[in-house]
Amino acid sequence: MTLVLLVLVACLSMLQNSVAASLDESLQTAQDYSVIVDDPQEEDSDPQEWADFFSQFGHVTFVTVAKDNGPLIKAMAQRRAVMREIVMMIGNGEASVEEGEDGWSMDTTWGGKSFKTKISEPAEASDQSQDHKSKTRQLLTNTKLFGMKPLADWKKALGEANQELQHALTMGSGKFKPSKVFVTFETEVGQRRCLKALTQGSVTAAFDLNRDLIPARHVWKGTNVLAVQEAPEPAAVFWEDVQVTFVMRWKQQSFTLGEANQELQHALTMGSGKFKPSKVFVTFETEVG
Repeated sequence: MTLVLLVLVACLSMLQNSVAASLDESLQTAQDYSVIVDDPQEEDSDPQEWADFFSQFGHVTFVTVAKDNGPLIKAMAQRRAVMREIVMMIGNGEASVEEGEDGWSMDTTWGGKSFKTKISEPAEASDQSQDHKSKTRQLLTNTKLFGMKPLADWKKALGEANQELQHALTMGSGKFKPSKVFVTFETEVGQRRCLKALTQGSVTAAFDLNRDLIPARHVWKGTNVLAVQEAPEPAAVFWEDVQVTFVMRWKQQSFTLGEANQELQHALTMGSGKFKPSKVFVTFETEVG
């Protein structure tokens, strides 16, 4: 009976893989033409070098070198979120091609004023220029119902977001290094050739093992056994966390596993011989019982 069950499970797994492959082939996305390199070196930021290397497998259409600027991206996203809240309170403004005091083009203005000038106005002046929807929202926020914040709080949050952004820029100025490389081929055949030739396994790539057994043309600059795999779907790429490498994941997972083992050992030690009944479940043979 067990053998039959194992055979059925194996058949079901093969069927699922076949259906998944069929569905994947019927829906073409950028993933079907792209690979991701998980371990570029600090100096490997030239897209042309990557295009030249991967062109041995087929014509390369795009190369994207992602940097380890996750904190900067997060700071920018936080600032944008705060600015969106402020815009909801002061109104959407009007499209514009005017230049601000700093010489930059202003895509949107509020009565001819820039965003910075607009939010620097006294509350009374700001209230007079708001549309009906923005005035209603501001009245609600002043009551702080449903956790809504008044404009003054959002101005303070914007100042803090600007400080975080400046800190991220200062910390990373001139120091952002390549963390991932996305290579998109013109054809799916090029991607398949690349994966077949360069897929070596995570451990082999992480520690550059078996370099002497790999064709020289498949080793990056003669030293780096690349960690190459099929790229994820574009929507599945979290750019703010793209700097997390295999080694970093391995360290984090090892630490988490160690902590979990310690907690388990502690629970076993504390409860050894002391576990007491807490519930009793009784099942009758019939519903009548």
